[in-house]
Amino acid sequence: MTELRFNPFKPLAPLGAAMLLAGCSAASGNPEVPEATIEAAVPSLVPEAARELQCAPAAVQITRIEAAVRQASGCGREVYYEATCDDGPAAGCRWQLREGRSMRKARRSPL
Repeated sequence: MTELRFNPFKPLAPLGAAMLLAGCSAASGNPEVPEATIEAAVPSLVPEAARELQCAPAAVQITRIEAAVRQASGCGREVYYEATCDDGPAAGCRWQLREGRSMRKARRSPL
């Protein structure tokens, strides 16, 4: 005879998966947002990065790392930003500084 055991976590598995997926999509922005919407927000990133890097805007280089992630470098430093985008008729993106990767000395040149 097979013994049945109750696993208290099994009923919560679908909830955990949904929470994980929601966290991933929130962290990377809306995956349905077209690349053109993200690219349209890049000019607004330059002054923000210049303030963060303590550098002139003309000296800031923006490099695409992932679909919604950009590296800003200048004056010997680099910071990373992630786009958070809205969809619909008022589609647009805002840039959020990625913690843990900011203010490192630049190791590679922008593309």
